[in-house]
Amino acid sequence: MPSKSPTVEVNPALLIWARESVAATVDDVAARLRISVETVKKWEAGEESPSLRELEALAAFCKRPLAAFLLAQPPHETPLPDDFRTLPGKPPAALSRKARIIIRRAMRLQRLAAGLMSEMALPASQRMVGVSLSSSAEDVACGERARVGIPVEQQTRWRNNYEAFRAWRRALERLNIFVFGFPMSMDEARGFSLTEADPPVIVVNSSDIITARIFTLFHEYAHILLHAGGLCLHEEARITEHLPIESFCNRFAGHFLVPRDALLGDVRLRGCSEPAALTDADLRAIASRFKVSRYVVWRRLSETLPIPKRAYWDRVERWLAVPLPPRKEVRAPSRAERCLRQRGRKFASLVFEAKGQNLVTYRDALDYLGVWPQDVGNIETLLRGGRVK
Repeated sequence: MPSKSPTVEVNPALLIWARESVAATVDDVAARLRISVETVKKWEAGEESPSLRELEALAAFCKRPLAAFLLAQPPHETPLPDDFRTLPGKPPAALSRKARIIIRRAMRLQRLAAGLMSEMALPASQRMVGVSLSSSAEDVACGERARVGIPVEQQTRWRNNYEAFRAWRRALERLNIFVFGFPMSMDEARGFSLTEADPPVIVVNSSDIITARIFTLFHEYAHILLHAGGLCLHEEARITEHLPIESFCNRFAGHFLVPRDALLGDVRLRGCSEPAALTDADLRAIASRFKVSRYVVWRRLSETLPIPKRAYWDRVERWLAVPLPPRKEVRAPSRAERCLRQRGRKFASLVFEAKGQNLVTYRDALDYLGVWPQDVGNIETLLRGGRVK
């Protein structure tokens, strides 16, 4: 008969801290560990101590290292990003355990990237200064478009939206902005940005449709320019005057992705006297050219041409009333592919470079990338532009 796992004396404050950091209740912990609610309450009151096995299970549930429960006091942690998901008269929706874990993961990757860049004496990001909510979103977008260095002609030649997303992501990574992608509930966030420290980070919701992810890249890029990172939904129906930061970031992203002159130069708009009469097919064709959603094109048209406000919102509400088609089943990515999709080519390359300079151990490199030893060769192949079986 196996011996009983020994108990471990833990500061009750650490148990409460770990549970609350993933927005879990006492009932959640009890259900996950298959113990009584009363037992969890006694742990947190300091009346009983968990066994080593129970503590290991709790650490796994809270995504914390076991050693964290041996500290004297809960550690100081960077607070969650500001929340820009509010609507008038409504508090922001509570973040789920999964969302909180993803935010913590992004913050950890940001700290790792900062440490590696410092050790290798790599330059930090050069953020544009002087951007504020009083700035012209169009002027800022025009300047940043030139700095990113991708002309409209190149953008319209991309074969599809996925190629566009990859190209825009690499362009931002060249500016030392790290772009991560993790699956989140669509009701919780389309994306978020971390701007309190360098390097700045953009996180896109990989569960989102690809055109929305493209828009999120530049919505969050605007947050970086404003030095005001946060959690965002940036849905058309949610952006009102009470959210000036979100409104600015939406306008910036629209101007960046669909510049005024390029939009007006579209063959479907030349000589168009009634832009509100454009069909949905017309808007889809323009959206396909710029690799954005029809919402972005319609919003840009309303900012550029005389479209009655009622006509604008009638079309938006009609679109919103039609549910999106289910996403097509695709082949599950390999761990190597998932690593690059989630952490990005820049982060993976940074880790490989640090390993090559003996700044991190092989074990640490695997941990940073979230892969197994047999995945390393495949990641290197993908970074070189090759394919893996």
